[in-house]
Amino acid sequence: MSPLDRLRWAVAPNPRRGTALILGALGVFSLLGGLSFLLQPPRILAGPIVLLMLLAWLVGLCGMVGYFRWYFTSGSGGPG
Repeated sequence: MSPLDRLRWAVAPNPRRGTALILGALGVFSLLGGLSFLLQPPRILAGPIVLLMLLAWLVGLCGMVGYFRWYFTSGSGGPG
């Protein structure tokens, strides 16, 4: 699966997938942020940690876009 196909898959209007991507990204972002705050990693690890946090943020953004696409395109205007 190409990266563009994966991006299309991530932003597809699916509420369960969007919620899972958002919660997973929030967990990774929180874990890495907490570890970097509490443990004060060496400078050589700070760059990869920041990169992983940005990637987690991007995954959460894709999940949020997919969830909002589902929410606003469903027949009743949202869940329920």
